[in-house]
Amino acid sequence: MQYVTIGTAGHVDHGKTCLVKALTGVDTDRLLEEKQRGLTVDLGFAPVDLGQEIRGGIIDVPGHEHFIKNMLAGVWGMEIILFVVAADEGIMPQTVEHLQILSLLGIKKGLIALTRCDLADATQKQKVRQDIETLVKGTFLEQAPIIETSILTGEGIKTIRKELSQLAKMLPPKDLSLPYFLPIDRAFTVPGFGTVITGTLVQGRICAGAKGILYPKGKEVKIRRLEIFGKQAEWVQAGTRVAVNLPGIEKNQISRGMVLAQPGSQKPAGRINIQFQTVKSLKEPVKNNSRIQVCWGCGTFQGRILLEGKEQIFPGEECQAQLRLEKELYIKPGDHLILRKYSPSKTIGGGIVIQLCDKVRREKVCQKPEESGETMKKICTLYQQAGFFPPKTCEVKKLLGKEPGFSGAFFKMIQQGDLCRFGEGDYMAKAFYKKGKECAAFLFRQHGEIPTGMFRDILGISRKCAITLLESYDKEHFTSWNGKKRILAHSIG
Repeated sequence: MQYVTIGTAGHVDHGKTCLVKALTGVDTDRLLEEKQRGLTVDLGFAPVDLGQEIRGGIIDVPGHEHFIKNMLAGVWGMEIILFVVAADEGIMPQTVEHLQILSLLGIKKGLIALTRCDLADATQKQKVRQDIETLVKGTFLEQAPIIETSILTGEGIKTIRKELSQLAKMLPPKDLSLPYFLPIDRAFTVPGFGTVITGTLVQGRICAGAKGILYPKGKEVKIRRLEIFGKQAEWVQAGTRVAVNLPGIEKNQISRGMVLAQPGSQKPAGRINIQFQTVKSLKEPVKNNSRIQVCWGCGTFQGRILLEGKEQIFPGEECQAQLRLEKELYIKPGDHLILRKYSPSKTIGGGIVIQLCDKVRREKVCQKPEESGETMKKICTLYQQAGFFPPKTCEVKKLLGKEPGFSGAFFKMIQQGDLCRFGEGDYMAKAFYKKGKECAAFLFRQHGEIPTGMFRDILGISRKCAITLLESYDKEHFTSWNGKKRILAHSIG
């Protein structure tokens, strides 16, 4: 059985919740306030059977700008996006902001639902289609189908279900051997059972009876019972919406933004080095040492952003930066996060975690060119010698972290493409990363697919390493997993 997490996105009152109900039969507006106001305030959830042993969990997020924090709490773990635009209104402010957020989070697959088509004539629908195509150009939705729908007539509902199933088949297989990691989005009490938490399992697998740690409290808990949309399960895997019964702890000790994780698997960080990218729609630059909100997991955290070698960064630009947080996060290299202006609250950009730091960066902003160049040579030599067995980023820091301008040199090599991201925030020399691509292309030409075993044997690496490398190619759309075999992405369709 394959499990996949699907998320809605789009402006308020564009029909996200009604579309989910048409697909699943479930009204995800569960709160009295939502019923009274006729709009989604918090996260809603519904199961969907996509056939062919594929089970989906849909997360319905609020579209109103006042509830962006709740929307952000729901997007973590989403693998496929159901992007909604109303045919009678077209592109609106949260349509744009939601797309920016999803793009910054590195989500790769989705489709577009043109809703309320019964309320728009052919000319209006064509204009909205053109506006959508312009908006999504250069994003992960650029090649996504635009499906016309109507809740009243049922138009497009079967097509959406079919497209979701096809997208699910193209997702790469999950590595269930990784330590489990569950961001918590809800906590409540069930009479006779006690405290229950819910979330989307983004990594690994959880078994009933296992132990866990609630971060950041560091409290050990025992997992008594697991449920998937009301049905008891002995174990659950990544991609699943899950409810976890935790006896011995009160509901008021748990809040949205906390994490349930495998004991010993998490490391706290109050200083995080990131590759920072601002959104193009910003009206003003982001200044060095600005106070910000960091949205990660299901929580929002306060801190400041320290720009690397800049006093400010303009809309649509990138740079390296360090986040100085007021509270430690249990985050890891490779994770994506969203940054928002502290006041007034507004999305300013996003980042990819490069490195966790024990201390505030104290390097001088400007290093002597010759010192930085020597450090880059040492980093390059280390990765070239390692080949297809690159060291962990933390190991590189231990070996070369005291070299002059190490962080700046390391980040510059990433920016220049000398180091290619490989796996969960680790890197590989460009030449070897490219050789892996050439090997994958050769195997596809010879066999019509890219067998993992052959790929492993040709490169002389472990199966786990081969899968990790191929999955990184999937993420950049060089290769694609269609549910049965891996092929070159440009060969699809």
